[in-house]
Amino acid sequence: MRLINTTTLQQRNFLGKPPPYAILSHTWGEEEVAFKDFADDEARACLQGWTEVVNCCQLAAADGWEWVWIDTCCSDSAELSEVINSMFRFYEEAHICYAYLADVPLRTRLLTDSDSDSDEEAEVTLYPWALEVENSRYFKRGWTLQELLAPSYLVFLDQEWGRIGTREEFAAEIYRATAIHPRHLVGFRNCSVAVKLSWAAYRKTTRAEDRAYSMLGLLGINMPLLYGEGKKAVIRLQQELIRSYNDEIILAWGSNYGSDESGTLAPSLDDFSYCSALQTAVFDQDRQGFTLSNVGLVLNAEVFQDLESGNSPKFSINLNCT
Repeated sequence: MRLINTTTLQQRNFLGKPPPYAILSHTWGEEEVAFKDFADDEARACLQGWTEVVNCCQLAAADGWEWVWIDTCCSDSAELSEVINSMFRFYEEAHICYAYLADVPLRTRLLTDSDSDSDEEAEVTLYPWALEVENSRYFKRGWTLQELLAPSYLVFLDQEWGRIGTREEFAAEIYRATAIHPRHLVGFRNCSVAVKLSWAAYRKTTRAEDRAYSMLGLLGINMPLLYGEGKKAVIRLQQELIRSYNDEIILAWGSNYGSDESGTLAPSLDDFSYCSALQTAVFDQDRQGFTLSNVGLVLNAEVFQDLESGNSPKFSINLNCT
């Protein structure tokens, strides 16, 4: 694992167990500092993202942390697959996570002479400031989902790198922005696969494949990365989940169960948006799992026909979930 020294701003690669470290969670902007830029002092200083690196290191150093990990510049492109499959663990093992909300202004500002009839400056709270946090793009990006949940301790920072509160203190705002219930902010590991997939609905990533790849750690699976496969990555993700878990919930996708959508697997993670309340419930005690092969889904279950479906007969089965 490659870390940045918060005092010298130099990188060091650690084999085996790394020292205690802080970690940065943020949404990528323009001119981020890549690994290839980091060793070039002149090149990195010209990039807008270098300010984030410096500010993060200064904050971590002030809090007593000697090392920090930042996703933009702590890994080489040749290590991309390994890093993505390990990234959840990186955030999980960090001692503190700084979640930088670049689009959230300071909670207070000074009223100047032009703002007030008084000659004295006054500090006022922006209203409604909580909505600024709730509407941050941080909660709409794909990669920040695992970064929000994995760390044991996460603190939010405003655009001036000031502390604005912990993840638990903003549980209500997070729930409204993401549909992640407050109890799941610290207890997400016991959630069903469908609930976790519902949190990924309508989140955005630069590459289509990353919508699936950003869920690997949260779902506890690994799979090869094939950039260029596009939306097929979502299908491969579901196939890997079927191989890893005997959980029929993954088949209960879709907002309209009487729709004409064809196929056993969901074409998009958006199709799991209505699955946030699904739970495993065993109705068929004799069912011994299911498999997916090159000939389709193999599942021993009773089939029911909708007698009112007319000339286009529809059939259904009971899944072991509710």
